[in-house]
Amino acid sequence: AKSGEHERELLERYLKSGLADEDGGSGGGRAGADAALPQEVLQELSAEEDKLRADAAVEEEDEMMDDVDGGDVDLDGGVTAEWLHKFQRRIERSPAQAIRYSWGGQPLWMAPPARELAAGTWPPPCTRCGAARIFELQLLPTLLSQLRSAWPKESPGLAMDWGTVVIYTCGEDCAADEPSEEFVVVQAGV
Repeated sequence: AKSGEHERELLERYLKSGLADEDGGSGGGRAGADAALPQEVLQELSAEEDKLRADAAVEEEDEMMDDVDGGDVDLDGGVTAEWLHKFQRRIERSPAQAIRYSWGGQPLWMAPPARELAAGTWPPPCTRCGAARIFELQLLPTLLSQLRSAWPKESPGLAMDWGTVVIYTCGEDCAADEPSEEFVVVQAGV
């Protein structure tokens, strides 16, 4: 699904339902609801719709690029440069983000992912229940700079460096009273 389609569909369903009438809207679709909203809210909604459309266009372009086969090519305009460019475009949407959370979603790679991921041999199944592991969250390189800014005296002890850290967890979300082993892929900075 394209970015924002689900949210738009939920809004349309809400506006068409009787709930919109109960909440002070006039129901019956978007036009009726627009009449009940202050102008600044309408402008904000319009700006958000424009942003969602732009994001959807970027998503389409990114999906086309996902078909790129993964050999490492240097940054002189090759495959790695395309992956890095995609990563940078996505991060520009929210440059202060340090963690991307999307249980069951897709990670955002800085360079072509490891061959084991493309071949399907990674991530291995959950060691607890045997279910397939799925993407859950990702640590971004901005986390390092935020940690170093927050604790400048401890910065020398934060000598780690990474491009992105991708964490896969049990797809069945198996419950346990003790900590579970997860699968982590660390991609070096480019």
